[in-house]
Amino acid sequence: MIIRNLIATTTLLITLAACGGSDSSSSPSPEETTTSLTPDESNSSTGSDYTTQLTLTQVNIQRVGDSDFASSTQLLASWQPPNSAVPLFLKMVEGSNETMVGPLASTTSEYSWSNLKSATTYTLTLFTCSDDSCSTKVTVGDAATATTAEEFWQVHGGNSYDTATHVVDHGSALSYVYQYESHAGSPDNVTLLYFHPRGSSEWKGGIRIAESSSSGAAAADLTHFNVTGSGLGDPCTDSSQNNLACATGDSPYSIEAFQLIPQISGVVRLYFNAATVADLNAATRIYYLDSQDGYLGLDFDQDLNSSKCEGAEFAAGGSCASQLLLGVDGDQPLGSPLTHARQFKIGYPMLQSVIWDESEGTFMVITGADSCGQTDNGLFLANYMGNNQWQVAEEDGCAKPLVRYGHGPVIVHLGGDRYKFYYEYEADSQGTFSRDEKPLRMVYIDAGIDGKVTPTEIESETAARDVNFLWADGTLLTAAEERGLGDHVIHVADKDLNHQVMYMNLGGFDNQDWGEPSSGIGMALLLNP
Repeated sequence: MIIRNLIATTTLLITLAACGGSDSSSSPSPEETTTSLTPDESNSSTGSDYTTQLTLTQVNIQRVGDSDFASSTQLLASWQPPNSAVPLFLKMVEGSNETMVGPLASTTSEYSWSNLKSATTYTLTLFTCSDDSCSTKVTVGDAATATTAEEFWQVHGGNSYDTATHVVDHGSALSYVYQYESHAGSPDNVTLLYFHPRGSSEWKGGIRIAESSSSGAAAADLTHFNVTGSGLGDPCTDSSQNNLACATGDSPYSIEAFQLIPQISGVVRLYFNAATVADLNAATRIYYLDSQDGYLGLDFDQDLNSSKCEGAEFAAGGSCASQLLLGVDGDQPLGSPLTHARQFKIGYPMLQSVIWDESEGTFMVITGADSCGQTDNGLFLANYMGNNQWQVAEEDGCAKPLVRYGHGPVIVHLGGDRYKFYYEYEADSQGTFSRDEKPLRMVYIDAGIDGKVTPTEIESETAARDVNFLWADGTLLTAAEERGLGDHVIHVADKDLNHQVMYMNLGGFDNQDWGEPSSGIGMALLLNP
């Protein structure tokens, strides 16, 4: 599971070739493309005049506790420059994907690769062209491969659920982060944390809102949030009520998993899944509710005298009435081939703009059960069709599971049309449902040329990577301890992928040794981006 002691120099598969007619005094800027290689590789030959030493080393080497690891996304290629004034080209291959960089000056002796996939094997080719047309290349050197490191996240503050940093005083499971930019009409670098409260007599569930205690937005500034007075209670505020009089049969009964997204229409939209009174022990659906204060996202109550939604205000016609976004099998007109839709995340290019432009093809990953009975706790893909319509991806008339046994999706934008997709895995070594462990796993998404995501553009669960967690002293969490780190959300602080912050439960019933609710919301930092 864990890649240990990886920090040895590794020989890299590299092929070197020569191209005449170049001015050795020039140092052209490298260009990057993902198209196929132009030269005719069938004409390859070995040129002894350009024999050189080629190596690949991992970078940003660290030792934390007993764990050795390097960057999970970078590799450094180095070589002895050839004795010829010829430009150099590089081709990196991962599976069926190719990336080509060049021309590089003939005097160049190394190149740093970034934005790679973690725990992934790469093959690199270094070559030049034998003539100006680049129709033939000359290869030199032996072939080798190299693998990037797995991700390592370190829990902040302590070596147990109780002693680790609690980012709010009484936060519980499920949270989401929203960072202000200039669009909010408020100072940049204000970050809001939305979370389910616990231990407060004033709030019986729902969502509370907290603001970062510092004006900064870097990871180091996001260790504590100050709770505001606004938020949303549950439709049934008093959990002891048995007659459910606080909600109508078709209105949401309890806010569960949620996500807040500033929309191009000028609001922050709260997406959440919930059961209705009529289906309390059966189906859950996905709903939405828009803010009343534009991009601030602090007030969702149409009542001008209140900034807190609660109780009967959620009912149809109320000041906090929500709208159905995605229903289940049999619903009209917003039904789907799912029998319940719960924990979900919408993926859109947040590093370009935190405001979603509501473009068609945007994707959502949903935890749910399908009407064909393939799984009752799997992960499914849906795409945005416009006009608040989402369509679940199907195959042979059934919803197509991305992961048969897993829940709690987390989406991280990596720039362009690339994403990381994390989930809590719930299967044993035989691939059958099991909650003996519940490790966090991750795959990559590379959208198509049109920017749309289909199931084929999401890596298979067989390619999923393990994610490692360390306590503050560097001790690796046990499987049981990791089970208590549920309901994850990852925030890219200030849109800098070198500062990825994870918020998650600290404890909870998933850790059978803990045996009680989460002690609060903790945070972890990615040590080796």
